[in-house]
Amino acid sequence: MASGWLGSTWAFAAAGLLVIVWAAAGPWLHCSQTWAQVIGTGTGIATFLMVLLIQSTQNRNSRAINLKLNELFRAMDNARNQLIDIERLSDLELDEMQATCEKIKTSWTNRQTRTPRGAEEKLHWASRSSGRSKAWGTALVVFLLILRPGRAP
Repeated sequence: MASGWLGSTWAFAAAGLLVIVWAAAGPWLHCSQTWAQVIGTGTGIATFLMVLLIQSTQNRNSRAINLKLNELFRAMDNARNQLIDIERLSDLELDEMQATCEKIKTSWTNRQTRTPRGAEEKLHWASRSSGRSKAWGTALVVFLLILRPGRAP
């Protein structure tokens, strides 16, 4: 895979060696205009191709993360299936969904920070906090971190 090789130490070393060879050839070519244009053109083309490669890799990673999240939502009994394929929603729909999730998160946080007063209340809260609700809370926090404002999609 190109992204694996181009991100390796060997690719960095090869690029460094290429620059050293170019610099060493300068005096031999009398530091001509063509000599300067070669490195400028080469780096411009390499930059363009690397941007495309990075975007392709980012798209693949985003797709894999979305598929993993979809599987987590599908596997959880109490999960809302509306969250599956959420990346296909419009920005307005995502804003509405985010507001709903923030309300759920605030409610969940408030429940977690309450201090039970009596033994009966402690028993009540202990019985309500099953492993499944903790898993849902964790999944919700991860989901909200992914959709937090200011984060690039």
